[in-house]
Amino acid sequence: MLRLAFVMPETSPRPIGGAKTIYRYADELAARGHRVALIHPRESLLASVRARLDRDPDVRSPESSSSVDRVAGDAVDGQAHPWYRSRPEVLDLIVPTLDEKWIQGEYDAVIATNQKLVARVQRYSPRMGRKIYFLLDYESYMLDDDVGRRLVRRTLRIDWPIIVRSLAAQNLVASVSNRPCHLLPGAIDTELFRVTIPIDSSERASIGFPARTERTKRTYDAVRAIELVRSRIRLPLGIWSFGYQRIENLPNWVTHHLAPDNQQLRELYNRSRMFLVPSEWEGFGQPGAEAMACGAALISTRNGGIETYATDRHSALLCPPRDPPRMAEAIIQLVQDDPLRKAIAREGARSIQRPTWRDAVVDLERLLTAATSSR
Repeated sequence: MLRLAFVMPETSPRPIGGAKTIYRYADELAARGHRVALIHPRESLLASVRARLDRDPDVRSPESSSSVDRVAGDAVDGQAHPWYRSRPEVLDLIVPTLDEKWIQGEYDAVIATNQKLVARVQRYSPRMGRKIYFLLDYESYMLDDDVGRRLVRRTLRIDWPIIVRSLAAQNLVASVSNRPCHLLPGAIDTELFRVTIPIDSSERASIGFPARTERTKRTYDAVRAIELVRSRIRLPLGIWSFGYQRIENLPNWVTHHLAPDNQQLRELYNRSRMFLVPSEWEGFGQPGAEAMACGAALISTRNGGIETYATDRHSALLCPPRDPPRMAEAIIQLVQDDPLRKAIAREGARSIQRPTWRDAVVDLERLLTAATSSR
């Protein structure tokens, strides 16, 4: 049995990014008999709740004079990620700060899950165990300025085992530190995200895309690409997007789904002929992989993470970032060449089956065991 502490940079009131992966790993490791703790800073809780209330005024309670206190209290009394309920064996902690004095117990390994946490975790005493860096913020490095990149490069030279989820992140670590790291490709829950509507069914009558406000996600590139398609051909498909906050100025022909749960997402993916990922950079790219698993033909930018699980013209159509005309050409090609669309969708759904979550957890368990035994 390993005693493991995952240190998170913030609480997560929305199910986005690498946090979803860490929570799932924590659950799976606990199920295999390990003692797992998730450590979140309380200092980020009120800020994230206020931001949530600003974005989603419907969350405010007219009966409550203090919506912030109410929503924050729900998170503190429950979990830092109320959208995901961890196994009861997982110790889910919200601490005043991430200083070691607030973290009780002894551990075999402590895992920093963000480059901003490396310096703090580096100060932890030996009772916290072997220090490991799980690099989840590849895209942040690619978008940062020179000062920010220098800080990130410093964290990549630290003498800890480093875990990455994509080939792009692996190449980044090698180019900065000239040493190997551990590639642990992201896994999709294919028991949840799977084909439920046949790929050749007429019920697949839409195109979807993720809609996020972060600069790297390039949401309006997807909108511009579809506008170009609509100006050139009659597009016989509905358009939908999803995200965890409201998006300004989406056209009225886009149906936006706010914070759908996994079952709703599976239904949306399965009713899609195609799914677009317009991001400039991705550390992995969960929505694209989920859509592939559900039988939607994937059109994506070459954003770094995509090359870990998709191959151009076999399991996806790939195009350069920041290029809506090229994305529009890909959409038109799949609209007009349905055999190609079906072939790409079938190969995508087949190829994304590996690695499974069990494969990924066994690999992580093996890595953590080796790291702690060589401590």
